[in-house]
Amino acid sequence: MVPSPEDPPPTVTPWSIPLPPITTPARSSDPSPLPPVKLCYNFTGSGGDGAQPYADLLYSSGWLYGTTYSGGTSSDGTVFAWEL
Repeated sequence: MVPSPEDPPPTVTPWSIPLPPITTPARSSDPSPLPPVKLCYNFTGSGGDGAQPYADLLYSSGWLYGTTYSGGTSSDGTVFAWEL
């Protein structure tokens, strides 16, 4: 059935779902310090080495895999692996 222009608009009843209150977790005033960061490798970009690490690292079976944006033998970047 097609409504005519004389028909009143449909009635829409709003409804809501009650949500639990939002709470902020308690924080310690003296958080534990993070361990120091260790530099494992410094890409040089020369002699076939990669330069400008690029994108996320992938972890698999004790190895980290990654890519560099440039460097390598053709200056088009490299794929590298680092054993942990």
